[in-house]
Amino acid sequence: MRRSLSAFLYPALLLTLCMPLFFATAARAQDETAEAIKKLGGKVDRDDKAEGKPITTVNFGVTGIDDGALDSFKDLKTVKKVTLNGTKITDAGLEKLKGLESLEKLYLVDTKITDAGLDHLKPLGHLHILSLVGTEVTDPGLEKLKELPELQELFLQGTKVTDAGVKSLQDAKPMLKIVR
Repeated sequence: MRRSLSAFLYPALLLTLCMPLFFATAARAQDETAEAIKKLGGKVDRDDKAEGKPITTVNFGVTGIDDGALDSFKDLKTVKKVTLNGTKITDAGLEKLKGLESLEKLYLVDTKITDAGLDHLKPLGHLHILSLVGTEVTDPGLEKLKELPELQELFLQGTKVTDAGVKSLQDAKPMLKIVR
């Protein structure tokens, strides 16, 4: 009995003592990422009530950043909204977003994104809103969006999509709101 009790108590004690260290390290990583984003001209919002104050929103809108700036995204597992409007982001840069498992809203207005870049969005299974306004996306790109299970709103003004491409996507995802 004594041995089994100590086998339980020691790990529990160790866990209790180490948890604050873990959260302090997580908060420090979020602080460093936030500073890196701000140095590049971006803005962040954080969840001040959550442990570690995780970054929830990143806005690089009209900052002129390129794909290299997205290296700072590797530790942003909790980010829910990313705005890259008016930046120099390309298809290659979108690959750096694949680890953003919690991402719900992605704004790529007036970027150099093409159909090829949309392949990199497949891992973003929680994406609800996607704005491709003013991009080079065409009908074959819309086919790739059929694989986003939670996509609810899609903005396509100023793209090269056709009525036929939009109809094909709408038929596959009847609950999807498409704005052209």
